[in-house]
Amino acid sequence: MRVTFPEPSPRMVARPPVLRTSEPLRVESIVVGGVAVLAPIGEIDANTAPLLSEAVTRLREHACRLVVELGAVSFMDSTGLKVLLEAYRDLGRNPEALVLRSPTRAVAKLLRITGIDSVLTVEYDELERGAATRPTTGPDAPR
Repeated sequence: MRVTFPEPSPRMVARPPVLRTSEPLRVESIVVGGVAVLAPIGEIDANTAPLLSEAVTRLREHACRLVVELGAVSFMDSTGLKVLLEAYRDLGRNPEALVLRSPTRAVAKLLRITGIDSVLTVEYDELERGAATRPTTGPDAPR
């Protein structure tokens, strides 16, 4: 017995998933008087988080306090949060040992939604301070 199948319709053909490619991450850093300032530039995601993690690990060897400037980070996902939380843990869970400074709106929103901003020290720019604390739902939310 011979079985024949109809030609697949365009809706039946499986398409490969569209993979988001991240822009390259550049990490600049400086250590002054036991304080390391780390400035990632670009996107922090599964592809680029290892570079950030490596930079954090290298700087922890030379500094007891780490300041991460987030003003040039256009995107960050959970892998970026994981790197920051591991640094916090490795620095003894001291809120003064790790400071996140000037996050972009997208990063500030991520920190707020996940509750990370209540665990880590986050210093907002004046403009971002209002955006980070503005309610997203309810009567006071922007329309």
